[in-house]
Amino acid sequence: PYASWHTLIRSIMKLVVLLVLFVGFCSGYVPSSFVSSPLSKHYSISRSPFPLLRSCSRFSKARLSKVRMQVGTHSSPQFYSAKKGLEFDLPFSDTENLEIVGSKVTKVTDSAPAYAIFGSDETTGTESFGIKIHKQVFALFVGVCALPLVPTRPCWADTLRTYALMIEKGGSVYRTGRLGMKMVEYLGPDIKRKMDEISYPPKFKEGDTVCIEFNKDAGEVKMWVNNNFYFVVGGVDPACKFFVNLEGKDSSVELVPPTEPSSVKLEKPAEEEDEKFW
Repeated sequence: PYASWHTLIRSIMKLVVLLVLFVGFCSGYVPSSFVSSPLSKHYSISRSPFPLLRSCSRFSKARLSKVRMQVGTHSSPQFYSAKKGLEFDLPFSDTENLEIVGSKVTKVTDSAPAYAIFGSDETTGTESFGIKIHKQVFALFVGVCALPLVPTRPCWADTLRTYALMIEKGGSVYRTGRLGMKMVEYLGPDIKRKMDEISYPPKFKEGDTVCIEFNKDAGEVKMWVNNNFYFVVGGVDPACKFFVNLEGKDSSVELVPPTEPSSVKLEKPAEEEDEKFW
């Protein structure tokens, strides 16, 4: 009888040890909702009076921490914020007439010009973008605008009734929504005084990069093409967002980091002016 009881006790002890090891190993995978709940204070294995249970718990938590670290390197806010910064805002963009994939937008219909909106919703700080022109067919505008747009249907940016500031591909700078019933305000003379003879007018073509820097604290928008000299327009509502307005089918642009503008005004050589005159 003594031998049989001894064998039974040894078998029970083996089962207990196996159960302890199994529970200790699995404790690292307890859902976070349970770990953070009041129940965890009463049922935590790490508070167990049994040394073996505490050791198993520490081992499993170390494994779990390692797994979390590996996942964190690919899901950190910095990683996604950097990616998201060069993406269009789909809820505000015309996804019926535009094909938007990440940082690139292409006009896919023959409709009236369509808008792609981008930029953060923050009303403080400074935000800047480069818009790489891959292909332009007919009119193409780049600038900032107040939302919601009026009219809401597809239209040319320089016919908006709400506030917008923009450059057109030919270098014309327009502002809308400030002069009552007047549809558009041409800022050419004022922009010409602010820029140099090389950079004005700020026209752009395929392959160029149009850059915009929006200082929301000061309400100022700085714009330039490639590495040319810039111009600044003030009085801009900090709630405005950035936009591109594409008319022709197959027109395509991409959001890229902005270039550095020239800080020195350049003048055309005198002989070049004489040759142009004659």
